[in-house]
Amino acid sequence: MSEANDQNEVVLANLPAGRTERRIALVIGLVLLGIGVVVIPFGRMQLPESTAWVAITFPFFFVADLITWFLLISQFKIVGSRALLVLASSYLFTGVMTIPVILTFPGVFSPTGLLGAGLQTSLWLALSGFAVYPLAVIFYAVMKKEPRAPALHGSERTAISASITIVIAIALALTWLATAGEAHLRNLRPTTSQSPANLEYVGTLLSLLTATALLLLWF
Repeated sequence: MSEANDQNEVVLANLPAGRTERRIALVIGLVLLGIGVVVIPFGRMQLPESTAWVAITFPFFFVADLITWFLLISQFKIVGSRALLVLASSYLFTGVMTIPVILTFPGVFSPTGLLGAGLQTSLWLALSGFAVYPLAVIFYAVMKKEPRAPALHGSERTAISASITIVIAIALALTWLATAGEAHLRNLRPTTSQSPANLEYVGTLLSLLTATALLLLWF
């Protein structure tokens, strides 16, 4: 029993971030923030339309999210932390959501996208995937200090299966809402070059949500 506890203590998920790791994370965060500040003046610049980047980048997102999900699930099987399961499920959800985003993106497979999509469908689906990241991190930060629940035979496997089922069900439901109900979705694109897009307000909200998640993780 003591050997098992010792092994559990050296699991990557249980290791606290040291001073070096915190500095690296801070530097990366500041670099990303600096890039965001630099590109702000170009936010309203109209560039030539192209859908090639969607077909190229989103498959990489899908693979990266699945790899991250697998690594986190491996840690969950060892530690049994529900916080890790929530965090892992967010990566699985975002990876799964890249599939309907690619299928419904205008100009990739058809002018308006497949699955009966409209011009707003892929945008709303992509935003759904992006919003899950900070929400999952917030739940992870709140839950990670909880003591591990008593282990039951097959409980981890059941929890993983349930999380996969829930993620796929939510992704299918959101895809149906964004396609069948596309006409009722709020327009996130600017109506004129001078009027601000609703997407800007959504981006601000996501930024605040992300900042909240990072603060919870840091402190």
